[in-house]
Amino acid sequence: MQAWEASRDDYEACVAAHYVARRQERPEDTLHWNREALARAEAVGDDRVRSFYPSLYLNMGHSHELLGNRAEASRYYELAAELGVVHQVE
Repeated sequence: MQAWEASRDDYEACVAAHYVARRQERPEDTLHWNREALARAEAVGDDRVRSFYPSLYLNMGHSHELLGNRAEASRYYELAAELGVVHQVE
């Protein structure tokens, strides 16, 4: 949370939110932070976050999977697969 609070731009906020998501106990909170990380990545607008997208999409898929949202999980896993990382809903 310190990194989140200290972030100065969307790039730093993206990275911080990505790690804050990993520390959440409730799946709903994890999804919130994964959404925040993805939204901040999209707001960056340059190539600094390009390599983050597979992980961001996998995390979004996993969050949706844990919450029982299979269609949304599959959608994010497909986005990750388009970037070369294959994963399927379990």
